[in-house]
Amino acid sequence: MVEWKNAIFRVFSGWKTLLLGIIISIVPILNFATYGFALECARKPYDKKLPSWRRFGTLWVQGLLAIIIMVLYALPAAIAALFSFAVPEENAVFIFIIAGILGLLAYYFLPMAWLAYALGDFRAAFDFGHVMRKCLRLKYVGVWLVVLIVSFIIALVLNFLSFAIAITIIGPFIIAGVIGFWLSVFAFTIYGQLYEELR
Repeated sequence: MVEWKNAIFRVFSGWKTLLLGIIISIVPILNFATYGFALECARKPYDKKLPSWRRFGTLWVQGLLAIIIMVLYALPAAIAALFSFAVPEENAVFIFIIAGILGLLAYYFLPMAWLAYALGDFRAAFDFGHVMRKCLRLKYVGVWLVVLIVSFIIALVLNFLSFAIAITIIGPFIIAGVIGFWLSVFAFTIYGQLYEELR
């Protein structure tokens, strides 16, 4: 069973780990490690506590590979979007819609691809038969929608706070770090639990 409460509040289980995660999430390039950290959350999704930031180099490399997986999944949508600028205007809208559909499909399948990588290896993310079997289960559809809605609400609230304290320079950056880090821990914890249930 998916433990929503644990996924939502897990990020607050270690304040030092949380603060470090927020700082790392703010810094470009360095924040690749946030994806690696999230993969660690997915590997032990029922733990109440956060994993540690030990082996930072390993986390960074794992995060980089996760980003590469994301780029490769989004590539068909990106190519279609670019192609829409090279065709007559009457065809461009149709191709752009196709690009949007491909992008949505990539976003839908990506969580299970990341989990296949986290619990296997890089090639496992592109075992499309395995990934699709997970994603075509009704339970995955429901959980994916809930994660999407909860993530949107949290991001909306925190972004509102960011605008409210925009008079400070560093405030919005801190809020952005909180959003990025919390969402990654929350989503990967949920998808890690779900991946095990869908075996």
